[in-house]
Amino acid sequence: MKENMIIQLDRTAFKRRIWQRAYKRALENYSLSYDSSSQDEETFQSHVEKFIFYGIKNYGTWAERIKDRPIELLENQYLLDQTILVGMKYITPRQFMGWFPITKNYDGERFEMKDYYTSMEYINENGIDNPIREPLEFLWEYMNKDTRMFLVNHTGTLSDIKKHETGMGIMEEFLLSRDIKPFYRDGL
Repeated sequence: MKENMIIQLDRTAFKRRIWQRAYKRALENYSLSYDSSSQDEETFQSHVEKFIFYGIKNYGTWAERIKDRPIELLENQYLLDQTILVGMKYITPRQFMGWFPITKNYDGERFEMKDYYTSMEYINENGIDNPIREPLEFLWEYMNKDTRMFLVNHTGTLSDIKKHETGMGIMEEFLLSRDIKPFYRDGL
């Protein structure tokens, strides 16, 4: 049993390294094609698509968060996240759905939560073949494990930046604005 667990952990770390290397390559190609006026539209679009896919996969798979990250790392991470979000304006929901299929949960109405139908309703309101206008809003309405983890990590980065600036994270500030005392668990 323990041998299988070790292999599984190694496989997870291996996948993470693959996503990270692919993302770094895609980021370099995207940056070069964005700065180059000699690139044709098709090549640029290809680099954008790879950059978005690998960026979300890379930042959507990192489950552990590093406490007390320096502000420079946080700001750099925020800029990378924003670059991914800006790149999403060049693609359509149909393309995005090909990479990150909507989670097939159909009982959202019963439990009053988002599901496949609410995601499709949002996509159809804006047009499935029209470019994504509001990437952050689109991701909030979209149901997929990788995109959800990307959003969680992005929000965590925003909260950590806010904590560096004001001494309080986003949630602490929200709770205190409603006269609710935050509860802190030791070790977190």
